Amino acid sequence: MHAPANKTTRPSRRIGLAPLVVVGCAVIILAPILLAAGHFSRMLEERTRAMLLEEMETRAELGSALVGKRLGQLWREVERVAESVPIDDPEARAAFIETVGGVDERYSWLGVADTAGEVLVASRGMLVGESVAQRPWFREGLSGPFAGDVHDAKLLASLLGSADGEPPRFIDFAAPVRRPDGSVTAVVGAHVDWRWVLDNLDALRTDDVEVLLLDRDRRVLAGPEHLEGEVLTVSAALGAGRGGRHAATETWPDGITWVSVTLPAFDDTGLPTFGWSLVLREPAETALAPLRALLVGYWTTLAVASLAALLLLLAGARWLATPLRRLALSAETMTTEPGGRPVHPETRYEEAARLSRALARVQSAMGVRERR
Repeated sequence: MHAPANKTTRPSRRIGLAPLVVVGCAVIILAPILLAAGHFSRMLEERTRAMLLEEMETRAELGSALVGKRLGQLWREVERVAESVPIDDPEARAAFIETVGGVDERYSWLGVADTAGEVLVASRGMLVGESVAQRPWFREGLSGPFAGDVHDAKLLASLLGSADGEPPRFIDFAAPVRRPDGSVTAVVGAHVDWRWVLDNLDALRTDDVEVLLLDRDRRVLAGPEHLEGEVLTVSAALGAGRGGRHAATETWPDGITWVSVTLPAFDDTGLPTFGWSLVLREPAETALAPLRALLVGYWTTLAVASLAALLLLLAGARWLATPLRRLALSAETMTTEPGGRPVHPETRYEEAARLSRALARVQSAMGVRERR
């Protein structure tokens, strides 16, 4: 007598062994790997940014020292001119100034003024007989060596002219001419061509790195043409206004994110400080391109490896679950058809084999009872 057939079994809503194994192994194995990879990526990016800023700061320091050294040498040269200029021989004095001012192209103007401010002699005869008594270089030069900030030409504007229509710009150097007893008898003044300073700064530039020179009010003295004369408000410029060192990655008014370093310009050269700051900047997209390419390759490799691992896990889980699925089907069939198809002899692994043998014995015992 057969037992009544059970109603159709509803599909189970529980997760199967195969997806359970895949999800479990993914959480246990892949999740820590991905977390560690993310942490490593962040550390790598932070370290790369730090190294980039260190490299830019080193370049800025070397460039500032080089340009500052050249300016300092020129300033000391003006002192030597003041020590060497003939005091009481007008012809020798004129020949000396004409020779020095004519040989060194860095001088836009080199001259000597008496203590009343009248120009006694000058290169190319410019401003001879004119009064420079109100010029800062003369007033300061009466008491000692002087270096003046960059400025537009005043008295020399009409004499020198400019190829681009803009007035010439100079840095002023001056030194007193003293007699053996120490009394001041004249002042040597020199206008150094600002273009010479710009040419030295241009040597610090590369295709990607731009160089800006800011004054104490954060105004751009030299740099990209569209920024010259502008007062900057980005943190790099604010750092310059405080006279300290500053490193930042920030978006400038042009909408581009720049990596920049700021440090005092020509700070250790012996020159009187002008309050200038040197800023080196490079587009972040360019500066960090090698890092981003490395990270893209790293994450692509990790993603491919993770996908391969998941596929292997899935294949392994299915291999593991297949015997159990067949045995579960056999057990379900035994409840409705005790003498039905024999239990599949599973041999893939020990636990499945033992369960298979046990179900076979149960099926055999049920068949014996059924025949009675």
